[in-house]
Amino acid sequence: MNDPQFPAGSEANAAPLLGHRERLALGVIFGLAVVLRLGYLIENLSNPFLYMPVLDEAYYIGLGRAIAHGHILGENRVFFMDPLYGYFLGALFFALNQLSFLTGGPVTQDTALMAARVIQILADSSIVYLIYLLGAKTWSRDAGLFAAAAWAIYTVSFFYTLLILKTTFTVFALLLFTLAMIRAGERGKSSEWLLLGVFTGLLTFLRANLLLMAPLAIVAWILAKRPSARQVAVNSIMLAAGLMAALTLGAARNKAAAGEWVFLNSQSGRLLFASNNPENLTGRYMAPSFSRKGPEQMEQDFHAEAERRLGRKLSTREVSSYWTGETIKFIGASPANAALAIYNKLKGTFGSFEIPINRSVKSNERFSYIAQAPAPNFALALALGLPGLVAGIWMRRQVWWLIPAMGTILVTVTLFYTCSRFRLPMVPFLLVGAGISATITAGWARERRWLPVAAMIALAVALGAVSMSVEGREYRADEKYFLAKAYIKVGDLRNGAAVAMDAAREFPQEPRFLVLLGMAALWADNLPEAIRINTEALLLDPENTDAMNNLGLALSASGDHDKAIRWLTKAYSTNQAPMSLLGLAMALEKKGDGAAALEAYRRFVAVEKPGSPRASMALGRIRALGGGE
Repeated sequence: MNDPQFPAGSEANAAPLLGHRERLALGVIFGLAVVLRLGYLIENLSNPFLYMPVLDEAYYIGLGRAIAHGHILGENRVFFMDPLYGYFLGALFFALNQLSFLTGGPVTQDTALMAARVIQILADSSIVYLIYLLGAKTWSRDAGLFAAAAWAIYTVSFFYTLLILKTTFTVFALLLFTLAMIRAGERGKSSEWLLLGVFTGLLTFLRANLLLMAPLAIVAWILAKRPSARQVAVNSIMLAAGLMAALTLGAARNKAAAGEWVFLNSQSGRLLFASNNPENLTGRYMAPSFSRKGPEQMEQDFHAEAERRLGRKLSTREVSSYWTGETIKFIGASPANAALAIYNKLKGTFGSFEIPINRSVKSNERFSYIAQAPAPNFALALALGLPGLVAGIWMRRQVWWLIPAMGTILVTVTLFYTCSRFRLPMVPFLLVGAGISATITAGWARERRWLPVAAMIALAVALGAVSMSVEGREYRADEKYFLAKAYIKVGDLRNGAAVAMDAAREFPQEPRFLVLLGMAALWADNLPEAIRINTEALLLDPENTDAMNNLGLALSASGDHDKAIRWLTKAYSTNQAPMSLLGLAMALEKKGDGAAALEAYRRFVAVEKPGSPRASMALGRIRALGGGE
């Protein structure tokens, strides 16, 4: 249906999309976006989290470093996570290393990561232009400007520009893809649909769930443009051909690195089961009881558990298939529990609370006045955006182009889990919907049509209230753990010990805070205290490998090499962590057992990622011990 006030194709297809007024307005909006994000970065320079990447961030930094040092395959296995962001970091690290003559020496990791953050800030600020184009093409210039201005001050996006994660680029690429999809749909050329398929493959290398954009693009095209059956058939084939061409490159890489033809990353089955199992009906990301929490440790534990259950060795693809099958069994055996999990996922997705994973949005508020200032939140985007999208589809078919991205995200959280960074790519599309709501309501107000104005406002208030009513829960223990660890990592032992001590009192059954206090004591060279605290932590949790590792390091530093070697050997046999192996090698060398130390250093280099500073140090020790490498 087309409202007389908004005839189909009126302003949505008007040209040019950028008049003088729009250029001036977008210039101001872009400038505001850059200034606010740079200000947020400057405020966070005192944030220790910037200098201690964890979990997914640490994985991508290691991958980027390996690529920058010439290991083009990145790692000698099927890609664990979506690789494209790792290649961005690799290219950046390589370029900065080539420019090191300007700095008089090698570029430090902190400098390289700061450069990545600045690039992400510029990309996130440039999103205002993409949002404007999307709003102008699907509805009106004013709707596009409204949405662009809202994104400029959407502080949740500021947070993700500082993380060494693919979130910012995912939002940017998804908007760019949507604009390319609209162009291909309007022109109908087979060559453009072929290129769109290749683009979909690149999206998949950035985040695997975006594979869903391919079929949903065809659906949106049918709903928005009503093409003939022949056009749909031909261009669907072209889209699939382009997609398969791109995915085959990734599969060939996995074959070369690991001997397996795997088209996507290796963690899909694991994530599916971790999000849907009898132990986890929360809708969030949680490790089951047989697994550790870290992503790479989870991958190892899931592989080992699958092999234990089946009683045979499994390939990476077989492990992923096994856990996918276990998820299907759980859903079939417990449909009520599966439905509860889905309900919690959708509730969390539409609730205003920003569900943390790795780090929370609120964790940065203590370092930033900008983050604490009143700004649009998800509840506002949902309250204004959803009515605008529904009304927009009713009035104009072009609005269907906004739906594939939102559908992809909703399917993703329903299958896997909900969190803030999964949801963020949906926000620009809701903001365009908010722009549609604003222009429709303004038009009704000019015509004094107060009943529909009141209905639109009432619906927005109701949606906002529902979103705000969903209770959120911070992972306080995790946040305090990572904050204390970050302070210790940057050498601020006083603040690190204070946070860890406070957390140890609040969570007395969690030995990891004692481990952090022991780490602070070790870094302060208070070896008796480090030994005492880590011993106490092991009394609480005899299998705590961090406590074993740090106790071994403290004993080695105090000269008790035999005990140090026993604890470090036990730590490595339990967790297979390269750092425990490096500590063991150093303890063996201090003891004077050069042959054993040489073997341990060689084993460490074999498992450590290429390009790591620790690997370079170990190679130096191998040469010093006569290893000749």
